[in-house]
Amino acid sequence: MKRFVYSLCLCILMGICAWSASIRADEVAEKESEVQEIEDDIKKQQEQQKKAEENANWIKYLRGKLQEELDVAQVELNAILDELIELNKQVEDTSSFVDYYLEQRVESEQKLAEQKAAMALRIQYTYETGSTSFWEILFGAKSLGQILNSAEYISSMSTYDKTMRDEYEATLAECSENLDLMMEEESRLMDLLDQSAQKEAEYTAKTNEMLAKIEEYNARAAAYSEQAAAYQEEVLRQQENLIQAREAARKAAEEAARRKAEEEAARKRAEEEAARQKAEADARRAAEEAAKRAAEEAARIKAEEEAAAAAAKAEQEQIERERQELLERTAEEKRAAQEAALIASDRRAVGSIIIDPDLINPSGYTNLELLAAIIDCEAGGQTYEGRVAVGNVIMNRILDPRFQTTIYDVVYGPGQFSPVKNGFLARKLAQGARPECVAAAKDVLAGVWVIPKEYLYFCTPEAFEKRPPRHYTSKITVCWHVFYY
Repeated sequence: MKRFVYSLCLCILMGICAWSASIRADEVAEKESEVQEIEDDIKKQQEQQKKAEENANWIKYLRGKLQEELDVAQVELNAILDELIELNKQVEDTSSFVDYYLEQRVESEQKLAEQKAAMALRIQYTYETGSTSFWEILFGAKSLGQILNSAEYISSMSTYDKTMRDEYEATLAECSENLDLMMEEESRLMDLLDQSAQKEAEYTAKTNEMLAKIEEYNARAAAYSEQAAAYQEEVLRQQENLIQAREAARKAAEEAARRKAEEEAARKRAEEEAARQKAEADARRAAEEAAKRAAEEAARIKAEEEAAAAAAKAEQEQIERERQELLERTAEEKRAAQEAALIASDRRAVGSIIIDPDLINPSGYTNLELLAAIIDCEAGGQTYEGRVAVGNVIMNRILDPRFQTTIYDVVYGPGQFSPVKNGFLARKLAQGARPECVAAAKDVLAGVWVIPKEYLYFCTPEAFEKRPPRHYTSKITVCWHVFYY
């Protein structure tokens, strides 16, 4: 019944979790949709801002080009103004010359009129006074000199009147000609001045039109800039809204995740509780069955243990008996082997020894390999006799009752051979003795002796001289060693 109740509660909890998760999913989706709408608005505003900025830049570009044209027109207008100033100056100068020549002509006309009036007065005076003219003057002279003077006077007066008349007439003609030229130049300059004034008016109108166009471009550029600024302000506002919307979406997602985690934890706890209840029930049943089986098994094991204990006791007694028998056989076989290794009459004092060269001793090597290795360590570089002599010392010790009875025991005996202590023998065994040392060892095992069987020790001549043995009976020298006993 409890299991059913827990299962029902679990189903209800899972349904509530699913319904709540659906609601949270809708809320999160709504927030995300709002964020997406704001992002779309921002993108649209940015595009419009970009377009407005492009229009403003294009208007600025057109304004720049027009400003360049205005600068060129301004330069040309300044040139026209300079030309007008120069033409005005020339017109003024020409007008001055016209006035001057006009005054000269008037003055010449006045002088010519005065000259003509003077001549007319003289002629009129002559007629009015009743003079007989120049002849009377000539014939009235009293002397030739007076006549000549009178004739010269009359000629001078006539010449003077003619010269003055000619000069006045030439001056008058020159003044008239110059006056005509100056008036023509003045007329030409006035035409040029009119043309330049017309150009000035045209360029002034053109520059005014360009200035008006530039003002229009400035107004349009300012309008586009204001529009771009407005779009930028709207983008900033939308970005703030986007930040707020994203923050709201994030919080909604976190809240949904938190609720989902809590509901998941609650569901897991419910499942664990149901599983625990089920496990407890299963465990109780299993415990009851296990207790029953355990009781049966305990009875069976107890019977088997009692039988095994009796069998083990009997087996242990049998093993102990066999071990005692083996120890007794081993001791007997060892004594028999030691006795069989000696030939002889006095069993140790004299005689020969038979050793199997292929028998593996406790070193892990054969007797031949061990003997060859120790010979190589002690006398590897000596002559054949020196190598055999070292092997004879080992065999002599085996025959002597004061030493051990095998090659292994003699070589590894305490304080007997230094290569054992310093590791040289182990390295030599690992790499193998030289062929000449192996041949010497074979001869030693075959019964070859180069020193008497009484010699049990050897050393170098230098060591023997520096520290001779305290008690020795005899010594001989073979190659590089002194052998003694």
